Amino acid sequence: MTGTGTRPEEVPAPTIAPKPPRRFFGAGFSAFLDRQKDRISALQSLVTILALCIGAFWTYRLFIQQRQSYPRLKVEHKIEHWKISKDQTLLSVDEILTNTGSVMVELRGGIIRVIRVMPLPPAVQKRLAAVQNLSGQSEAELSIYDPKVWDVLVDSTRSWEKDALLLEPGESDLIPNEFIIPASVKVVAVYSYIQNPAGTKHHLGWNGLTYYDLEKSAQASSESKGR
Repeated sequence: MTGTGTRPEEVPAPTIAPKPPRRFFGAGFSAFLDRQKDRISALQSLVTILALCIGAFWTYRLFIQQRQSYPRLKVEHKIEHWKISKDQTLLSVDEILTNTGSVMVELRGGIIRVIRVMPLPPAVQKRLAAVQNLSGQSEAELSIYDPKVWDVLVDSTRSWEKDALLLEPGESDLIPNEFIIPASVKVVAVYSYIQNPAGTKHHLGWNGLTYYDLEKSAQASSESKGR
Protein backbone atom coordinates (compact mmCIF):
# COMPACT_ATOMS: atom_id res chain seq x y z
CA MET A 1 0.00 0.00 0.00
CA THR A 2 1.34 3.40 -0.90
CA GLY A 3 0.56 6.71 0.74
CA THR A 4 1.36 10.32 0.55
CA GLY A 5 3.66 10.22 3.46
CA THR A 6 1.69 12.91 5.17
CA ARG A 7 0.46 12.54 8.67
CA PRO A 8 -3.31 12.74 9.17
CA GLU A 9 -3.14 15.88 11.18
CA GLU A 10 -1.33 17.58 8.29
CA VAL A 11 -4.03 16.81 5.67
CA PRO A 12 -5.92 20.08 4.87
CA ALA A 13 -9.65 20.11 5.53
CA PRO A 14 -11.87 20.18 2.42
CA THR A 15 -12.96 23.60 1.33
CA ILE A 16 -16.76 24.28 1.45
CA ALA A 17 -18.12 27.00 -0.78
CA PRO A 18 -19.79 29.74 1.28
CA LYS A 19 -23.55 30.15 0.91
CA PRO A 20 -24.60 33.29 -0.92
CA PRO A 21 -25.97 35.93 1.39
CA ARG A 22 -29.77 36.00 1.66
CA ARG A 23 -29.84 39.52 0.46
CA PHE A 24 -28.65 38.23 -2.90
CA PHE A 25 -32.02 36.43 -3.42
CA GLY A 26 -33.95 39.49 -2.30
CA ALA A 27 -32.00 41.68 -4.64
CA GLY A 28 -32.59 39.25 -7.51
CA PHE A 29 -36.31 39.11 -6.86
CA SER A 30 -36.48 42.87 -6.64
CA ALA A 31 -34.68 43.14 -9.94
CA PHE A 32 -37.13 40.65 -11.44
CA LEU A 33 -40.07 42.73 -10.23
CA ASP A 34 -38.49 45.84 -11.67
CA ARG A 35 -38.20 44.14 -15.05
CA GLN A 36 -41.79 42.88 -14.90
CA LYS A 37 -43.45 45.93 -13.36
CA ASP A 38 -45.09 46.95 -16.63
CA ARG A 39 -46.62 43.51 -17.08
CA ILE A 40 -47.71 43.37 -13.43
CA SER A 41 -49.30 46.80 -13.70
CA ALA A 42 -51.16 45.71 -16.82
CA LEU A 43 -52.33 42.53 -15.07
CA GLN A 44 -53.56 44.54 -12.08
CA SER A 45 -55.50 46.84 -14.40
CA LEU A 46 -57.02 43.83 -16.15
CA VAL A 47 -58.08 42.27 -12.82
CA THR A 48 -59.61 45.59 -11.73
CA ILE A 49 -61.55 45.87 -14.99
CA LEU A 50 -62.80 42.29 -14.66
CA ALA A 51 -63.92 42.93 -11.08
CA LEU A 52 -65.80 46.06 -12.16
CA CYS A 53 -67.47 44.17 -15.00
CA ILE A 54 -68.54 41.33 -12.68
CA GLY A 55 -69.86 43.85 -10.15
CA ALA A 56 -71.77 45.70 -12.84
CA PHE A 57 -73.21 42.42 -14.14
CA TRP A 58 -74.51 41.36 -10.72
CA THR A 59 -75.84 44.85 -10.06
CA TYR A 60 -77.72 44.66 -13.35
CA ARG A 61 -79.05 41.19 -12.47
CA LEU A 62 -80.23 42.22 -9.01
CA PHE A 63 -81.56 45.70 -9.59
CA ILE A 64 -82.65 45.62 -13.24
CA GLN A 65 -83.61 42.08 -14.22
CA GLN A 66 -84.80 40.95 -10.78
CA ARG A 67 -86.08 44.46 -9.89
CA GLN A 68 -84.55 44.33 -6.41
CA SER A 69 -84.66 48.11 -6.18
CA TYR A 70 -88.46 48.11 -6.56
CA PRO A 71 -90.79 47.91 -3.55
CA ARG A 72 -92.59 44.63 -2.88
CA LEU A 73 -95.57 43.99 -0.63
CA LYS A 74 -97.47 40.89 0.46
CA VAL A 75 -101.14 41.40 1.37
CA GLU A 76 -102.90 38.88 3.64
CA HIS A 77 -106.17 38.83 5.60
CA LYS A 78 -107.17 37.58 9.01
CA ILE A 79 -110.98 37.45 9.18
CA GLU A 80 -113.44 36.85 12.02
CA HIS A 81 -117.12 37.61 12.53
CA TRP A 82 -119.82 37.88 15.19
CA LYS A 83 -123.57 37.99 14.78
CA ILE A 84 -124.67 41.16 16.55
CA SER A 85 -128.39 41.04 15.78
CA LYS A 86 -130.95 39.00 13.93
CA ASP A 87 -130.23 40.81 10.69
CA GLN A 88 -126.61 41.99 11.10
CA THR A 89 -123.13 40.48 11.36
CA LEU A 90 -119.96 42.25 12.42
CA LEU A 91 -117.09 41.31 10.11
CA SER A 92 -113.57 41.96 11.37
CA VAL A 93 -110.82 42.08 8.72
CA ASP A 94 -107.18 42.57 9.65
CA GLU A 95 -105.00 43.37 6.67
CA ILE A 96 -101.47 42.07 7.23
CA LEU A 97 -98.99 43.97 5.06
CA THR A 98 -95.46 42.58 4.78
CA ASN A 99 -92.55 44.23 3.00
CA THR A 100 -90.92 41.34 1.12
CA GLY A 101 -88.52 43.53 -0.85
CA SER A 102 -85.11 45.03 -0.14
CA VAL A 103 -86.15 48.70 0.03
CA MET A 104 -88.37 50.63 2.40
CA VAL A 105 -92.03 51.01 1.40
CA GLU A 106 -94.15 54.05 2.23
CA LEU A 107 -97.86 53.30 1.90
CA ARG A 108 -100.21 56.16 1.13
CA GLY A 109 -103.59 54.57 0.37
CA GLY A 110 -105.76 51.91 -1.18
CA ILE A 111 -109.20 50.33 -1.06
CA ILE A 112 -110.86 47.37 0.63
CA ARG A 113 -114.00 45.63 -0.57
CA VAL A 114 -116.28 42.99 0.89
CA ILE A 115 -118.06 41.09 -1.91
CA ARG A 116 -120.99 38.75 -1.44
CA VAL A 117 -120.33 35.31 -2.90
CA MET A 118 -123.10 33.22 -1.32
CA PRO A 119 -126.02 33.43 -1.86
CA LEU A 120 -125.11 33.61 -5.54
CA PRO A 121 -126.09 36.77 -7.42
CA PRO A 122 -128.82 36.43 -10.07
CA ALA A 123 -126.37 36.85 -12.97
CA VAL A 124 -124.42 33.78 -11.87
CA GLN A 125 -127.53 31.74 -11.02
CA LYS A 126 -128.80 32.20 -14.58
CA ARG A 127 -125.61 30.60 -15.90
CA LEU A 128 -125.84 27.48 -13.73
CA ALA A 129 -128.15 25.56 -16.07
CA ALA A 130 -125.91 26.24 -19.07
CA VAL A 131 -122.80 25.20 -17.15
CA GLN A 132 -124.42 21.92 -16.01
CA ASN A 133 -125.25 20.99 -19.62
CA LEU A 134 -121.63 21.24 -20.73
CA SER A 135 -120.26 17.74 -21.41
CA GLY A 136 -116.64 17.34 -20.38
CA GLN A 137 -116.05 21.07 -20.61
CA SER A 138 -116.23 24.10 -18.40
CA GLU A 139 -115.71 27.81 -18.73
CA ALA A 140 -114.59 30.62 -16.51
CA GLU A 141 -117.23 32.23 -14.36
CA LEU A 142 -117.77 35.95 -14.32
CA SER A 143 -114.94 37.72 -12.52
CA ILE A 144 -115.36 38.26 -8.79
CA TYR A 145 -113.93 41.74 -9.39
CA ASP A 146 -116.86 42.77 -11.57
CA PRO A 147 -119.22 44.87 -9.40
CA LYS A 148 -121.94 44.59 -12.05
CA VAL A 149 -122.21 40.87 -11.33
CA TRP A 150 -121.13 40.31 -7.73
CA ASP A 151 -122.72 42.42 -5.00
CA VAL A 152 -120.19 44.72 -3.31
CA LEU A 153 -121.27 45.01 0.31
CA VAL A 154 -118.46 47.35 1.34
CA ASP A 155 -116.24 49.60 -0.77
CA SER A 156 -113.96 51.65 1.47
CA THR A 157 -111.17 53.97 0.37
CA ARG A 158 -108.26 54.50 2.75
CA SER A 159 -105.49 57.08 2.79
CA TRP A 160 -102.52 57.56 5.11
CA GLU A 161 -100.54 60.70 5.79
CA LYS A 162 -96.93 60.98 4.67
CA ASP A 163 -94.57 58.96 6.91
CA ALA A 164 -97.56 57.48 8.76
CA LEU A 165 -97.12 53.94 7.40
CA LEU A 166 -93.50 53.01 6.63
CA LEU A 167 -92.37 49.41 6.28
CA GLU A 168 -88.70 48.46 6.40
CA PRO A 169 -87.57 45.30 4.52
CA GLY A 170 -88.98 42.23 6.29
CA GLU A 171 -91.28 44.31 8.49
CA SER A 172 -95.06 43.78 8.80
CA ASP A 173 -97.94 45.98 9.89
CA LEU A 174 -101.59 45.28 10.62
CA ILE A 175 -104.50 47.43 9.46
CA PRO A 176 -107.73 46.63 11.38
CA ASN A 177 -111.15 47.03 9.72
CA GLU A 178 -114.68 46.36 10.99
CA PHE A 179 -117.75 46.14 8.78
CA ILE A 180 -121.44 45.40 9.36
CA ILE A 181 -122.95 43.13 6.73
CA PRO A 182 -126.35 41.38 6.38
CA ALA A 183 -126.71 38.25 8.47
CA SER A 184 -128.07 36.42 5.42
CA VAL A 185 -124.62 36.43 3.77
CA LYS A 186 -122.93 33.03 3.96
CA VAL A 187 -119.67 33.50 2.02
CA VAL A 188 -117.75 36.70 1.26
CA ALA A 189 -114.65 37.61 -0.69
CA VAL A 190 -112.44 40.27 0.88
CA TYR A 191 -110.38 42.20 -1.65
CA SER A 192 -107.58 44.64 -0.77
CA TYR A 193 -105.70 46.96 -3.08
CA ILE A 194 -102.69 48.89 -1.75
CA GLN A 195 -101.38 51.64 -3.96
CA ASN A 196 -97.71 51.55 -4.98
CA PRO A 197 -96.36 55.08 -4.42
CA ALA A 198 -93.67 54.47 -7.04
CA GLY A 199 -96.27 53.75 -9.73
CA THR A 200 -99.21 56.03 -9.01
CA LYS A 201 -99.22 57.33 -12.59
CA HIS A 202 -99.75 53.81 -13.91
CA HIS A 203 -102.23 52.67 -11.24
CA LEU A 204 -99.81 50.04 -9.99
CA GLY A 205 -100.19 48.38 -6.63
CA TRP A 206 -100.54 45.14 -4.68
CA ASN A 207 -103.66 42.98 -4.37
CA GLY A 208 -104.95 40.45 -1.89
CA LEU A 209 -108.12 38.32 -2.16
CA THR A 210 -109.47 35.99 0.55
CA TYR A 211 -112.67 33.94 0.57
CA TYR A 212 -114.36 33.54 3.94
CA ASP A 213 -117.15 31.11 4.80
CA LEU A 214 -119.13 32.53 7.71
CA GLU A 215 -121.05 29.31 8.32
CA LYS A 216 -117.98 27.05 8.48
CA SER A 217 -116.08 29.54 10.61
CA ALA A 218 -118.96 29.78 13.08
CA GLN A 219 -119.18 25.98 13.29
CA ALA A 220 -115.44 25.62 13.84
CA SER A 221 -115.54 28.28 16.57
CA SER A 222 -118.38 26.55 18.43
CA GLU A 223 -116.61 23.17 18.24
CA SER A 224 -113.38 24.61 19.65
CA LYS A 225 -115.29 26.20 22.55
CA GLY A 226 -117.01 22.89 23.31
CA ARG A 227 -113.67 21.20 23.76
